[in-house]
Amino acid sequence: MYKKREGGVIILTREFRIMSISEILDKALSIYKKYLGTLILYLLIIYSIIIPIAIVAMFVFFFCFSILAGVTGIASMQYENSIFFYVVFGVIFTIFYTFVISLQMIQTSGIVNIASSGFLNKKITLGKALKDTFKNILKVLSVIIALIVMILPVALFFVGNIIAITNNLGGELFDSFISIILIIIFSLILIYFVTIHAFAIHSAILENNYFFKALKRSRQLVKNNFWRVLGSLMLCGLVVTVISYSIYAFFGIIVGFLYIIFRFLNIEEEIWSILLILGNFIRIPVQILVSLCVAPIGSTLTTVLYYNQRFKKYGYDLELEISKLELNFNKSE
Repeated sequence: MYKKREGGVIILTREFRIMSISEILDKALSIYKKYLGTLILYLLIIYSIIIPIAIVAMFVFFFCFSILAGVTGIASMQYENSIFFYVVFGVIFTIFYTFVISLQMIQTSGIVNIASSGFLNKKITLGKALKDTFKNILKVLSVIIALIVMILPVALFFVGNIIAITNNLGGELFDSFISIILIIIFSLILIYFVTIHAFAIHSAILENNYFFKALKRSRQLVKNNFWRVLGSLMLCGLVVTVISYSIYAFFGIIVGFLYIIFRFLNIEEEIWSILLILGNFIRIPVQILVSLCVAPIGSTLTTVLYYNQRFKKYGYDLELEISKLELNFNKSE
């Protein structure tokens, strides 16, 4: 409980309660600002150490697979038009796609842990965030595998039909009205699929659910609130986009002022060339910095939204308040 003063009267308000969209945004941004340093350091370690190691391991895997393919004749031309060739290609693509998504989700899992600790007012350190990330790798992978198992048959059905129609038309994909309709339908299905499973990673990390159980939990949280959740996720994306472009616009204004000043000073072409080279070198760290600052916002917002859905569906806010009262009571004894 915390005190809220209105018109000279002190009103006791619950700390955990169902929030409106504006309150979700305010809460998420306050958590983001409070733990920005921890989030940036966490992402720096992930980007500079964990991801490069994973990429090297993946290249080694594909190198070994290529040698095996050459020895067994899988890569020979005789399989070029066979079903077996497409199956092998599909397996390789699935493994690679799973790898890319896994890296993204492993990065996200740490942000979710930090945001969750901030939301629940628990102490979180960089070391604990990294430790929890490694501890949750199997949970994250299980969710990714379950997602792929569910969406892959649908994707194969639509992609197979689109390829078949395209081949019948001599390779003219967008000349087929049916192909366009199939692409639109698949896009809508994908949006629906992503929305109802928006909290699958949160369920795995914060509720210790694996595979299809995590997916089911997410669907339960979204049930009867699909459009609200979809709108909230779109709002999250809009906020991230606006913040990103605002930062880039700020740097753009600075560059514009510098350009005007240098033009006014009639700087020689040789110096202009040096300045352009320096600008290109500066642009890369600026983009990295913007990425580090902006990347956690979306995951922080979805984490707060996840807790808000648990409050709505299962009264988890009351459970948290009771636990807090019990803790305070035990301390007072």
